[in-house]
Amino acid sequence: MAARYKVVLVGDKDVGKTSLFHRVLFGYFKDTDEENRSTLGFDCFEKSFSALGDLVEVELNDSPGKTRFETHQISSLYRSSNAVLLVYSVEDFASFSSLRCWMEECRYYMNAVGHHNILWVLVGNKSDLESDITPEMVEDFVSEMEIEHSFVVSAKTGDGVEEMFEKVIEVTHEMRLNSKVNVDPDRGIKLSSEETNRSNPSFCYC
Repeated sequence: MAARYKVVLVGDKDVGKTSLFHRVLFGYFKDTDEENRSTLGFDCFEKSFSALGDLVEVELNDSPGKTRFETHQISSLYRSSNAVLLVYSVEDFASFSSLRCWMEECRYYMNAVGHHNILWVLVGNKSDLESDITPEMVEDFVSEMEIEHSFVVSAKTGDGVEEMFEKVIEVTHEMRLNSKVNVDPDRGIKLSSEETNRSNPSFCYC
């Protein structure tokens, strides 16, 4: 039976997560600006990929960039994720700065269920536009946040998108093969049933 993985795209509104979502899954550019539409819920879609010679099933989740949901909805999105793509727009410094907030939120809900075997990936979208983010900024961020993989892509032109996602799936699958973490074919990584009793966090939503 094919291994199954859950990949989540997070980041601010208008960084192009939905366009990236469609480029990865369907191979075309979807201009959400023209439709005046932002993601209001949690869009998800499954697709088969090849990784290290194996067939794997990937559930790709597109999260809203601004609208907030009940705790159980947010927790459900993050808690069984195998990889998190931290998406920013290269021409929007604020979207880059807010990634610390997104990581804080993700880690809170993952830590609450003892879920630590996560692949974090930094993705700068809109490489077809002039960048306000220098390579030094990116280097400092990935070093500080201990992120091993960073990409700059364009959902509009498709530049770098296929290579980025192939690498994400390959590394995610490799992590599973090299670890003793059990993988449920229907849910992805099995989580500890023990949860910490914490009050709802106060995040720095940007």
